[in-house]
Amino acid sequence: MPEKQTALRLATFGCDEDVLEIVETAIQQEGWDLVACHAPDTYRARLQALALPAEVGEHWESLLSGEGVDAVIVAARTAQDESHDDALRKLVNANLPLLVVMPACEAIVGFELDMIRADHAGIIRPYYKNRQHAVWRQFVSLLRDRGEITQLVFERRLADEDQLVRDIDMIQAIAGPIQKVSAMGSQPEDGTLRGVSINMTSESGILVRWTNVPLPDADARLSAYTASGEVALTISTKGAWSLESGKTPLEPVDASAESSVSFVLREFEQSVRTRQDRGQWMSVCRAMDIAEIVPTCLRRGKTMEFHNEQHSEASSFKGIMAAGGCGMLLLTLATILVAAAVEALHLPFRHHLWWKLWPVYLVVPILIFLALQLLQLVAGDADGSSPITTQTK
Repeated sequence: MPEKQTALRLATFGCDEDVLEIVETAIQQEGWDLVACHAPDTYRARLQALALPAEVGEHWESLLSGEGVDAVIVAARTAQDESHDDALRKLVNANLPLLVVMPACEAIVGFELDMIRADHAGIIRPYYKNRQHAVWRQFVSLLRDRGEITQLVFERRLADEDQLVRDIDMIQAIAGPIQKVSAMGSQPEDGTLRGVSINMTSESGILVRWTNVPLPDADARLSAYTASGEVALTISTKGAWSLESGKTPLEPVDASAESSVSFVLREFEQSVRTRQDRGQWMSVCRAMDIAEIVPTCLRRGKTMEFHNEQHSEASSFKGIMAAGGCGMLLLTLATILVAAAVEALHLPFRHHLWWKLWPVYLVVPILIFLALQLLQLVAGDADGSSPITTQTK
């Protein structure tokens, strides 16, 4: 018989209803033990009712040592809280595998976290409710057997920016990274996307339309048009999810056999044990980036293009050095022109020693700039880390 694996030690940073559901499911599974609970007073008693962790309180910095903890569940950010962003940076720098409840941060912070994650070969897994619903997985599996996808239409009843991020992430799981985005409509002052229509094109050429429309019996409907016809997924937060092929209903899988939370935890456990990231955090970062640019598209009426570059510390360093090199060239040219003008005009101070040393003033900054190139060797070559090049389907 195969040897039973040791349970992974789980801790929480912050708490909300999603974290409570994750912890409750994790405790019921054999692969997890809750060992630390760092949450506000309003949730601490409820967490302790589920388990009796050895460490309880709001002082989460003890997690950064990495001793006694194998993974951390991070609660969603409730407001524009810079302390939450700083905590995420510290947790990723500590190379702790993270299951992060969305929304977690802004896109620019998410890309920064991914650079840190890639440098440490770490693991960040985004989580939002029903992202891995059993019927959703059945829908994706059906599309793989239907041939090339030509178009996706996502109809959503009510949505804000956070919901749009979730929807775009689901779209990218099918269509791949989004390359072009345009939007029509007017953005209401209440922050919703009522009446907004967003057109997108993926890198593989799939056309996508996301639109906010009234749906009588569902929260959303995702239709995929393939060479074999239309396949549609109806999403409901309170009722059952359903599938259709053309106009014919399909028998959905039993969603109660394995919940979305249980499936996510099982995948997360496998990632923690194998130390392999599935690239899902980058997909969510790109979705956040697109959602944040939609108001600009609405205001300017322009199509925005995304290059979907792989962000890394090495590429950032090279960009800074390239900009610095251009600056040094301009400074050198300006200095030479000024020196030539002073000599041509026979200005009186040209005989002073401090002026005769102007070539030294020019050479020293150049030498310092060249010496800074060695910082890349000190920091290490980030190309040796494990970049994310795939999208989780």
